[in-house]
Amino acid sequence: MGQIETAYQLKDYVNIVISSEASEPGDGWDYTAFNTARVNPSISPRALSTNIVEYYLDFYGGSVTQSAQDVSIIESQVVPVLNEFADYLWQYTYYYYDEISQARSDANQWNPPNKDIYDFARYISDNSSLPADLIASADDFCSVWETYIIAGGLHYHPPDEGYGATVWFPESISTDENEDRYMNELIFHETHWDEFLYMFEDPYPPDPVYLRFVSYTVDDSEGGNGNGVPEQDESVDITVKIRNYGTDTAHNVVGELSTDNPYIEVEVGTAGFGDIPHFETAEGTFTIRIEDISSFPIFANMNIHLTTSDTYETDEEFIFTIGYGFADDVEDGEGYWTHRGNNDMWHIDTYRYHSATHSWKCGGEGSQHYGNMMSCMLESPVLYVNEGIAELNLWTWYHIEAGYDKGYVDLMVEDDDWIRLKTYTGSSGSWRSDNVDLSAYINKPLMIRFFFVSDYSQTYEGWYIDDICLGDTLNVDLEYFRAIPKDRACLLEWQTVEVDPDLRGFNLYRREATSPNSTLKELSKSSSLSTSMGLSDIGYIKVNNELITGYGIYRYLDDGLINNVDYQYLLEAVYSDNSENLASTYGTPGSQNPLSFTVRKNYPNPFSTDTTIVFDLPESSAVNISIYDISGRKVLTALDEFMEAGTHRVKLVAISDEGRMLPSGVYLLRLSAGENYCIKRIVIER
Repeated sequence: MGQIETAYQLKDYVNIVISSEASEPGDGWDYTAFNTARVNPSISPRALSTNIVEYYLDFYGGSVTQSAQDVSIIESQVVPVLNEFADYLWQYTYYYYDEISQARSDANQWNPPNKDIYDFARYISDNSSLPADLIASADDFCSVWETYIIAGGLHYHPPDEGYGATVWFPESISTDENEDRYMNELIFHETHWDEFLYMFEDPYPPDPVYLRFVSYTVDDSEGGNGNGVPEQDESVDITVKIRNYGTDTAHNVVGELSTDNPYIEVEVGTAGFGDIPHFETAEGTFTIRIEDISSFPIFANMNIHLTTSDTYETDEEFIFTIGYGFADDVEDGEGYWTHRGNNDMWHIDTYRYHSATHSWKCGGEGSQHYGNMMSCMLESPVLYVNEGIAELNLWTWYHIEAGYDKGYVDLMVEDDDWIRLKTYTGSSGSWRSDNVDLSAYINKPLMIRFFFVSDYSQTYEGWYIDDICLGDTLNVDLEYFRAIPKDRACLLEWQTVEVDPDLRGFNLYRREATSPNSTLKELSKSSSLSTSMGLSDIGYIKVNNELITGYGIYRYLDDGLINNVDYQYLLEAVYSDNSENLASTYGTPGSQNPLSFTVRKNYPNPFSTDTTIVFDLPESSAVNISIYDISGRKVLTALDEFMEAGTHRVKLVAISDEGRMLPSGVYLLRLSAGENYCIKRIVIER
């Protein structure tokens, strides 16, 4: 039936467009109707196009679609009423989303997600519960459309199955695989239709001013080494882009930047953005100082307080990345991943995994299938790679409809268009590893997304992702890796899950830690980490002289330490091919065991995904850490094991015993050790 977008693209070259659905007719174009021009050379273009369309529809008896569009009036007549219609849709979507969504659903559908635009406008016009000005704009659009369509649809009896042309109408524009092409390759985005599509995806009150964070860029050319990557001991300019989604211009926009991250000092915290018209963007630049950091990468929560001379103010947050690298075994919750989209079914699941016991899944819980008409994505924060880790590694398992439903691995570089790296469809049969060379993107800000789409028919179990890493992954599965405090020493313990014939042994490395709240995590249940630079370059010294060998459970006493000093340890697995991979934990030696049972304040608190619990045990005992909601119902058992006397740190991840993220709110933490117990209040904020 043709697209209005196609006609608009051709408006400067032709006067009439004849089209049929997504491509030319399956049997080709019948030239019989063109014979009219030979018989009557003076026939008008409108009459000729009418003959062509009506001959085609007569031949098939109305079971197909074809139309002729008068492109000569698209700019002067169609676009003005389309823009007015789109503006009113934009204005009322937040308040009448259900009614507008129902009209979209009822409208004829051609080559999903394209909808018959006249049919959609008719449903809006016929709904008396909608605002009068929206109905009037739909009527105006329909009146012009009846002139715009020369033949087919409106102007043929019996009619074909459509009303002349469709318009692209996804439920979620930003998660549709065609968004980049639509916004960057087609000129139809000059109309107001795309503004309505973005509002339809995520409705918000159409206030006069509505400011949102879009993206940021960094510049370390003056206060750093100039490689474009925020690193320790650098002053970095952060240029933030803000968009005004309001109906009016935002005047004299000013931003105040702040953060609670201890490694960041805001040096220039105020920036002016000027005036920002409706749906336009503006930029402001701040300067921060990055302090000495014990490990990389750091994902810092940043806040911008925005004000205008119109008395409007709001707070926007974003994640700021410091340093190279990334690794996630999906054992510590969602972390800094975000997911969204149409029929979003991304979640953390335990039904299948590469390394025990969790993985990301796009699909139903357990073995349940994914849904139809899905278009949803799982996105990483900004990441950086250097020469040593310029590779994306992951493990995947999938069973999806071959050829129709697909899983994509995409890459965004420097806030540009998404680049397609991998496509999965059909069935993997088992877990398979995959990797992508990223050497072309060294020192550039990257984002990775896993993007799943399905059509309207068959569904299967879905798509799993696990052990995502920049650089090499840790191939040895660990049950735990921990440091037990002793007098001027730390006892390091770790246990492998199974025998690896390629494993030669382990090395231990140590350095003083500026803070035990590190971005590298204590390993449990098979974690995967990689290193982004030489260990000596970031302060580590090797602890052992000979390779540590053994079987199953390993122990190593690191003595000669200073009491009450925090140390960070790296465990290096060495393989027969001399490859090396790392895992991390912390330890703090003490001159004696704690004198009393003490539970210190958890940090951070409030928290989003995880927090650290620090407590002192005067003697060895069984320890239980449980979390209760305010009704007294236990929602999480975070720890239940026997522990040695000393000071301990336990990471608490906000995932319930059922495997779901705990919602925002106030919770009670109960830590018991023998006959002692303590109850503390913790707060989760998302």
